Amino acid sequence: MAREIAFHHHERWDGDGYPDGLMENNIPLAARIVSVADVYDALSVRRVYKDAFPHEKCVEIIEKESGSQFDPAIVKVFLKVQNEFRKIAQQFAEGDREIPDSQNNLPAKTDELLKMSSEQEIMLRKVLAVSEYGQEKFTSASV
Repeated sequence: MAREIAFHHHERWDGDGYPDGLMENNIPLAARIVSVADVYDALSVRRVYKDAFPHEKCVEIIEKESGSQFDPAIVKVFLKVQNEFRKIAQQFAEGDREIPDSQNNLPAKTDELLKMSSEQEIMLRKVLAVSEYGQEKFTSASV
């Protein structure tokens, strides 16, 4: 599953993604789920080149891309669990407080020191929020 996610989470429902230009149900389910979580994360988290988008804007963008970038069934589940995404984003947005740097006593941002582990945990929580809710529906409905 990890390989499928790594290789195919940039595929698009309409076939315009990469690396293989897969479309619709040819994209592995895990990659379709992570695709939504990945875009939410990219939109909702502050980066050096952009501010974080508000939750409502993230939801609007994902909903707009249903059927083109994203599997409509995954978006439908995302919309039902979107408040879980909001809670997770808010929880980790508070990690910007300064903490002392033990090596040279200069202030350092928590999110810079723990960037990899925090981003991985955020992504995992977002994926779990979607997959736990929709796992039975997707497997029984042959999504």
